[in-house]
Amino acid sequence: MQKQKVIDMKKNLMIVLLCCLLTGCSSKSDVTSGNQTAVTSDKDISNISYLDITYGKDYTDLQTDIIFLTSRSDLIVDTEAPFEFPDYLREFNAVYPNINVFVESATDYDFDIGNRLVSGNWGEVCSIPGGVQNSELVNYFEPYFTIEESGDKYHAIDSKVYDNIVYGLPSGIDVQGIVYNKKVWSDAGITELPKTPEQFLTDLQLIKDKTDAIPLYTNYSAGWPLVNWDFQAVGSGVGVDNYMNDVMPKTKRPFVEQADGTGPYAVYKLLYDCVSSGLVEEDPHSSSWELCKGRINNGEIGCMVLGSWAISQMQTAGEHGDDISYMPFPISIQGKQYALASSNYCYGIGKGLSDEKRLASMIFVKYLVEESKYDFNNSSIPVLKTNEYPDILDNFDGVNFVTNSTISEEFEKISRATVGVNYDSKHLENVVDAAISGNSFDELMNSWNDAWEAELLSEE
Repeated sequence: MQKQKVIDMKKNLMIVLLCCLLTGCSSKSDVTSGNQTAVTSDKDISNISYLDITYGKDYTDLQTDIIFLTSRSDLIVDTEAPFEFPDYLREFNAVYPNINVFVESATDYDFDIGNRLVSGNWGEVCSIPGGVQNSELVNYFEPYFTIEESGDKYHAIDSKVYDNIVYGLPSGIDVQGIVYNKKVWSDAGITELPKTPEQFLTDLQLIKDKTDAIPLYTNYSAGWPLVNWDFQAVGSGVGVDNYMNDVMPKTKRPFVEQADGTGPYAVYKLLYDCVSSGLVEEDPHSSSWELCKGRINNGEIGCMVLGSWAISQMQTAGEHGDDISYMPFPISIQGKQYALASSNYCYGIGKGLSDEKRLASMIFVKYLVEESKYDFNNSSIPVLKTNEYPDILDNFDGVNFVTNSTISEEFEKISRATVGVNYDSKHLENVVDAAISGNSFDELMNSWNDAWEAELLSEE
C-alpha cells in the first residue's frame, strides 16, 4: 500500500492529488508517477467526439496524464468520509488504469483558476470558473456538441453555451431550497412543512420556544451564503423561467410589494422578518460558515437557506447525518410551489490538447457526468436524465422547477450598477442590518427600486 501524496503549494494553496498513488490501489491499477507517455491503439482518434465514446468499452488501453481542476477543495484529501475524489478515481482507474489524473483545487477557486486559464498553462479538465463569460468559452475550451446533437439526453446543459455549441457539461443540477434538521423541527411539534412565509415564521417561532436550536442561521459573516436568498427571489418567489434575464431588466421597479405575497419583495421581506423577530443567530456578524455545518448536524441549528449542493456537507459534518433533510422555499404562487434548478460548476476540456489528452479528458468527463453518481452523491438532480434522483429531494415531489440561464450582460450591468442581486452579498447584508437596527424595510426596498429605475432610464 502506497502513501497518498498531497502537496500544499505556495501562494494559491493549491492541493494536488496524484491518482496513481491512491491508498488501496492494486498494482494492476497503479501508474508510474511522472510517466508522461501517451499510448493508445492504432485507431485514428483525432476526430472522436464526446458522443462517440462508450464508457468502459472504448479506448481502455489509453495511457496518458491529465490535470483536473475542481472547485471542491473539500473532496481532495482521502478521509473516512464517502464520495471524495480518491474514491471516484479508484473507481475510474479500475476501468481506465492507465489514465493518470492529477486533481487540484484552490482556496479562491474562481480567482486563482481564472488567472491560470488566462496564462494558458492550467491543465486539461476544469470546473469552469464563474468569471468566464460565455462569449469567451471558445477561447479556452473544446466544444462537446451542439444543443441539437445532444438530443433529450441531459438536464440543463444550456449554462455554458455559445452560438448553440455546448462548451461545459454540468457537474450536477442544484435545486434551491432550505437545508433543515428534521429532528429539530419534529421536536418543535412541526408535522407539515411550511408553504408560505407566514407558516415559516410560525414554525421558526415554535423551534425557538420549544427547542434550544437557532431557528434560522443566516451565515452573514461569510457573505456568499446570503446570495442564496437572491436565487429564491428570481426562482421560487416568481415561478417563471429566466425571470432574472427576461423580466428584471425590463421592470423599472422590481422590488415592489405584490398583492399576492410573491416576488422578490416577499423573499427579502421574509429574511428581514426572521431577523427582526429574533429567529436567527444572536449575532449574525459573528456567524461561522465552517462551524455551522457541525451545528446543524448536531441539532443546534434548525435550518439554513442553501442550495442542494450543501446537503452532503451538512450530513457528513457529524454523527447525525440522517437528521439532515431538504425542503422547498416557503412561497406559494396560486397554490403551487416552485424551485430554481440550475447547473453547478460545469466541466470544460482545454482547447488545443494533443489527441490522446483530449480523448482521455472526454472519457474522464463522461465518467464524472454519466457514471460516477457524483451528482447523486451531492444531492443534485442528475445531469443524465436516465440516472437516479436522490431520495433527499422527495420533499420536492409536486414542486415545479424553473430555470435561469447564465446571467446576461444586460442584467449584470444593471445589477452591478445598482443593488447587486446575484452579484454580491452587500444588499442582503443591508437587509439583515436594517432588521437588527429596526430600520424600515420598505424604505430599503424603495431605495433599491429608485436605483434600478434610474439605471434603466439612463440607458433609454
